Amino acid sequence: MKHLLCIILLVSSHLLYSQSSRINLSGKVKFVSDAPLEIIKAESEKLTGIIDFASNSFAFTVNLKSFEGFNSALQKEHFHENYLESEDYPAITYTGKVLDKIDWSQDGTYEVRTKGKFNIHGIAKERILKNKIIVKNGKVKIISSFNIALADYNITIPRIVHKKIAEEIDISLEIIQSL
Repeated sequence: MKHLLCIILLVSSHLLYSQSSRINLSGKVKFVSDAPLEIIKAESEKLTGIIDFASNSFAFTVNLKSFEGFNSALQKEHFHENYLESEDYPAITYTGKVLDKIDWSQDGTYEVRTKGKFNIHGIAKERILKNKIIVKNGKVKIISSFNIALADYNITIPRIVHKKIAEEIDISLEIIQSL
C-alpha cells in the first residue's frame, strides 16, 4: 500500500509539472497578397496554440474558414474553393521547437528562431522562422512575419488572374497567452 501511494504521488506530481510547463495561446494572423493589379488582405482572430516550456515545443493552428476581409465575397469564395480548397484542407498548422534559449520565467524580449513543419494545402514543409517573444509579468506574447510561396504548397494561380494574386504571400502573427 505504501509503495502504491508513492507511485500515485510521483505520477500526480509529474502530471502537475507537465501541465504547469504548458501555456495556451491565441491570436490573430493576417495575410497580404500584393500583386501588380490588386492587393488582397484578410485576417483571422482564431489562431490557437500551445507551448511546452519543458521541451520548447509548440503547435499552432488556424481554421481557414475563420479568415475575414478580402475585396469581395467572390474573392473569398475563390480563396476557399479554388486556391486553398478549404473543404479538403480546413486548417493551417505549424508545429515544432524553439531553437534558441529563452528563460520563460524572466521578463525580456527574445529574438528567436523556430523550426517546424508548416502544413498548408495538405503539404508539410520544414521552415525556420524568426520570431520576437516577449515575456512580461509571467505572460507570453509572440510576434512574427514571414512569406509563403504558393508554389511550395501546390497552390496554383490561373494565368487569367496571375497579375492579381502574388506568388508570395506576406504573413504576420500576433499571439498572446490565453487566460
